[in-house]
Amino acid sequence: MDKKLFALYFIMVFVIISFLILPNKRPIFADNLDYGNMATYTFYTLEKTDNTLSYTKNGDAYIVSCNAKQAGSIKQKLGKILGESVCFKGDKIAGLNFISKLDYTSILTEDVNGIFTLYAYSPKIENYVYINNKKVNIELAVNKGVVTIGSPIIVGSY
Repeated sequence: MDKKLFALYFIMVFVIISFLILPNKRPIFADNLDYGNMATYTFYTLEKTDNTLSYTKNGDAYIVSCNAKQAGSIKQKLGKILGESVCFKGDKIAGLNFISKLDYTSILTEDVNGIFTLYAYSPKIENYVYINNKKVNIELAVNKGVVTIGSPIIVGSY
């Protein structure tokens, strides 16, 4: 095997292994973000890792919010992420359309006091929690014309 072919082979193996072992630093909802600056993206993290970001203390964790277009670059700067969410104006149909690309299975739905909530599981998302002994990694809530979608669940209010 000549040196060029060996080098190319080595680079390909390195790239594949890197994708398999490095944590995913793309926002979970990145492929669905058609809302541009109209959407707010929020990360929940255990530590402050970048002094250029604005952190809000929330119990033992920190919240970092940004517009949806910034979500990819912000996530790169964060350490251990507990969860993330996106929020935009819309209705139940807009929310369901937003998560449709995630090939989810509905686990539980509620409609209480005008607030629609869906708990679901997607094999496309790594982290999950258990609700009623079932894996859940998507929560969708629609309240007064605002859609909030979180993973593994929505942390905070909606």
